[in-house]
Amino acid sequence: MLVFKPLKKKRKNNSFDGNGNVGAMVIKELLERKNIDVTFCSPQTAKNYKIVLVSLTSSYDILSFYKQVHKLCEWKREVRKFHVCCGGFGMQNPTAIREFIDTAVFGRGEGIIEPLVQSILDNKTYEHQSIMRLPDITSVNINQHNNLLDLICYKESFTGCPNKCLFCNYSWSRVSTGNEFGYVQSSLTNNFTSPELTWKQMMLWDNKIGRGRSAIDGFSQRLRFAFGKTITNQDIIDGINHRGSFEGNTVLTVYNIGNMPTENKNDLIELEDVLKKCDPQNRVVVVVHTTPFRPSPATPMQWAEAKLIPSFHKVGGKFFCDRDNLQLCHSRGNESAYSHLQTLVVERATVESDKLFHALATNNKLNGLRKLDAIRAIKKNFDLSSYLRRYDIGDEPTWFLESYTSKKKMWSLWDAGLKKANG
Repeated sequence: MLVFKPLKKKRKNNSFDGNGNVGAMVIKELLERKNIDVTFCSPQTAKNYKIVLVSLTSSYDILSFYKQVHKLCEWKREVRKFHVCCGGFGMQNPTAIREFIDTAVFGRGEGIIEPLVQSILDNKTYEHQSIMRLPDITSVNINQHNNLLDLICYKESFTGCPNKCLFCNYSWSRVSTGNEFGYVQSSLTNNFTSPELTWKQMMLWDNKIGRGRSAIDGFSQRLRFAFGKTITNQDIIDGINHRGSFEGNTVLTVYNIGNMPTENKNDLIELEDVLKKCDPQNRVVVVVHTTPFRPSPATPMQWAEAKLIPSFHKVGGKFFCDRDNLQLCHSRGNESAYSHLQTLVVERATVESDKLFHALATNNKLNGLRKLDAIRAIKKNFDLSSYLRRYDIGDEPTWFLESYTSKKKMWSLWDAGLKKANG
């Protein structure tokens, strides 16, 4: 199993530390239950193995993986003697790294990885609708779970999300099963001391939390309701006030999405104004972490346009309220417009993207520029329209990717949401 340095410097070099790569540890345990030994290797020592498993947790891992293997001769397809099998939640579009992997697994790996690895060891071929054999890009269907996991490394109480926000890849690539009061999964949240809650739980869960996470996903009530996040402004106030009804301080990370289709200046103002109306009994610190909207593959909004500006990285660290019982600030971890562009190129990559992807992944001079200067430099040399424009059904970059909901149904949801947003 390949260990490679993450793109983001703040993360540890060993990406298997902590819960960030629990999916890879699940695969390791499943294979070992079949008496298949799994150990770790680096890009340089991969040549010593017959099969190299690569776990991708996000689009950033695709950039990092490419950066670390593209110069190594033994990884070139024409001379490579080991089989590279790639999967994980970040496996949505393998086009940019198609020359460096042999097999891509889409969706849940259990039930696939065991016979797949055994077939490679036996020099045979294993076929499955969720497997793509590279470098050809062919149609696949995202694999769903058969049962909730009950392993030594990880125990599941639920998968997927009962909400169906139109932009959320997790909702549309994983069938919702299990705990209807989900997102309080102790194996990922330190036994409930730092839970991730739905906003409904924020208003109703009668447990004290020191630190917690939830999502509102939209600067205004208009945007949230248009794209499937049915949270009112009053719900936001009630949720924060309820968390502050417990003694002691509470720190909440509130995930938000910016640059939504039809978003305007009035939307941007609305959220800060609403949050300032909160009046909790005990002190609550709210950190608003805003991620730029991505037209994520296999979602109803995969056809939507994307925007690089405004960049919410610029407001990172800004405090917009500081009272005895309430402190409000924007997260210092907000992504830059340049990071957003990197992931857009990965997720909307086609064979025409190779030169741009290579520059984004490997050009140290480019990556050393100020973020907006780097975007200007990119625009001088590359046409970015295919990564930012709106698409019609059938011409989307990830035409090959199917999930448990048909694209026809997804398109109708996207069309209805856009009409709602436009009034």
